[in-house]
Amino acid sequence: MSFRLKVTKINGREYAAIVEDIYSKQRRGSSSRTVKTYGDLVKLRQEDPKIDEKIQKEIVVS
Repeated sequence: MSFRLKVTKINGREYAAIVEDIYSKQRRGSSSRTVKTYGDLVKLRQEDPKIDEKIQKEIVVS
């Protein structure tokens, strides 16, 4: 089980989410689930310039 930051570009905008990767021995494969979404990174960076650092800290804590 591991956590990572997933950045998706849609219509020129970047959206961020923390995603948990899970391996299932029963299905013999991996899957993922979204733990938390942040929305539009451009708007978040304008409101809080340190948002990238805060997101990274949440990934480490998770």
